[in-house]
Amino acid sequence: MLFLTLVIGGSLIIYIRNTSKIKDDNNFSFRLVVLESKPDINIFDLQVIGEPIRGIPSDIQATIFNEGSAYVSKYPVDIRIDGELIDNWEITVNQGEFLNLTISHTWQVQQPSISVKGDPSSQFDELDDNNNVNSLLVNVAAPEYDFSIIEISAN
Repeated sequence: MLFLTLVIGGSLIIYIRNTSKIKDDNNFSFRLVVLESKPDINIFDLQVIGEPIRGIPSDIQATIFNEGSAYVSKYPVDIRIDGELIDNWEITVNQGEFLNLTISHTWQVQQPSISVKGDPSSQFDELDDNNNVNSLLVNVAAPEYDFSIIEISAN
C-alpha cells in the first residue's frame, strides 16, 4: 500500500508498505494529480425547526459546509419560498467549516417549497457547482385555535 504525505514547503514524503510486490530493482512508477485549491460550498442541510403552522413564525435553518481546500469570502446565498426571494447573505466560510444560517418565517400557504442556493450567478470557481442548492417541500399545519367564552349577555 502506498501512503503519500504532503509537507508544508512543497516536500512530498512517500511511505511504501508491503514491499513484497515491488521488484528487486526498486523501479516503479505512479501518477500523482494535485488539484488546485478551491472552495466547494455544499448546501449540506435544510430544515424547519419545530412544526410549521400557518400564521405562526418558525425558524428555517440552512447548514452550509465548505468541502473545498480554500476559504471563501463574500459568497452569496439566497433563500426562496415558492420562488420568491425571502433573504440573502454574503458569507465567509473556511475550508472544512460548517455554518448555520437561520431565518424566521411566518407561513401563509399549506405546502410551500423552500430552496437555498449558493452562488446563484456562478461568480465563484469551485470544485463542484452541483452541490450549491438544496430544497425542501414543507407541510404546514392548520392552526389550532383556542377560543373561550368570556361573557354572554342578553339584549
